[in-house]
Amino acid sequence: MALTRKWIKKSILSGLISIAVFQGATHAATKVGIEHLAFSNDSRQILYISNRIAAQGTRSTTPQIHFINAQNGQPANNTELALNPQKQLVMGFTPDGFKLAVLEAKGLSILHNKTGKTLRTLPVPALPRPVTRYRPSLAITNASGSQQLFHAPNQNKLNMIHTGNGKNLASISLPKQQLLSMGVSPNGRIVAFLMAVSGAKHQLNLYDSYQKKVITTLDLPSQKLPPLSKAIAFSADGKQAFAGSLLVNLDTKKVTPFPATPRTTAAIFTPNNRYLLIPHGNNQLLRYDLIKQQKKVINLKLPAYCGTSDSYDISPNRAWLAIGSFCFNGPEKADFISILNAHTGEFVRNLRPKQTVAH
Repeated sequence: MALTRKWIKKSILSGLISIAVFQGATHAATKVGIEHLAFSNDSRQILYISNRIAAQGTRSTTPQIHFINAQNGQPANNTELALNPQKQLVMGFTPDGFKLAVLEAKGLSILHNKTGKTLRTLPVPALPRPVTRYRPSLAITNASGSQQLFHAPNQNKLNMIHTGNGKNLASISLPKQQLLSMGVSPNGRIVAFLMAVSGAKHQLNLYDSYQKKVITTLDLPSQKLPPLSKAIAFSADGKQAFAGSLLVNLDTKKVTPFPATPRTTAAIFTPNNRYLLIPHGNNQLLRYDLIKQQKKVINLKLPAYCGTSDSYDISPNRAWLAIGSFCFNGPEKADFISILNAHTGEFVRNLRPKQTVAH
């Protein structure tokens, strides 16, 4: 999961300029930090992939899976991956913490996290060439990870692929308008896609994969949303969705707008369906109480030249939320992983894992 930033020269002005640049710059070559993370199945470890060279503030070209203690950040072991970033796209860990999804010319490969070996490769229709051009670059799945949603722009379709047997569970023809965002409900039944109908109106469509048809269409106000930059997030009970910068109650159809942000950090619903967490300001999250409709700012206590990345996971025991971060080249010698209480969204601590192998 990737955020893009640019760091300006060291000077008195850098502290002021960096905040504005951090929020809007798009030069990926300057970011160093966590690209993907997940909890282990027992919630005791965190697995992550960083583009940082150990003990250096520069980028690595050798992908590795790092295993650390989820409480104190102490390193456990590493798995080096034989991947070619020019030809393969890492899409993220599976929710069980055992496997890694990698897109390549042959389709979607599922790798074992401990050995790095490919367990299976599943066909995916109409992939671009090279596959590194595929967007969105991060996996969009149901809660268990058994279903992954893919966009086929040349066919103007969405395809739901079973990650175990490769079966195409749903092939959804899209309207002719531009696709802005897509998502899957936790149980995998509902596929949501947001279309740009006009300059003043967007449209949220809910497709029932059992009934094989769109069951709900909601007209929404237009938003400043780069296409396929953010997935549509669902609450754990599937009753609310966050699309772009809009919270949509799927039962009442009530729409609650929030300030748009250039940060691509995902919107996160707490597993108890109580709070929504969205990126806010610099190194902050806005916590919205879905019941009381109250807002609170959560400070993640990161340096000004660092910020949250797209990578996050909720532990299988539903106790913790981990969010990765990126920093600009140079200043930091280790990565940050922010740990929050998954039920309240409150900040707990930042882990600073030290990589044991340099490449």
